[in-house]
Amino acid sequence: MAAQLNATATRLAFAGATPPDAASELRAVAGGRFDLIAQEAGKMAGIWSVKARYDGGAALIGAGFLVMALGADSGEDLDLVHWVDEGRFAAERSIREAESLARFHEHRRGLAEGRGDFG
Repeated sequence: MAAQLNATATRLAFAGATPPDAASELRAVAGGRFDLIAQEAGKMAGIWSVKARYDGGAALIGAGFLVMALGADSGEDLDLVHWVDEGRFAAERSIREAESLARFHEHRRGLAEGRGDFG
């Protein structure tokens, strides 16, 4: 369901949905699972804060729609800050892994071309 919330929030952001309409649709998708709404809102905002250049702000708008879907009456401590940190951590890890993989392939390409080891 988290992936469905993410996809729906992103779609609504790209479509230019109004915040009240987006919040209503996202609440329906979540089926009362405010914990999942908070989790996905935080992760989307956290990932956007690290990888902002990749989507033109759609993830941040989608996260805002999800926060609006939480409303003031969710009645739970949803620890949104924790989920933002989780999103940041995941984004930073994916960047590190991609950079490491790129260095590995560059090294292998250099060996295949006879350039030897190049630090």
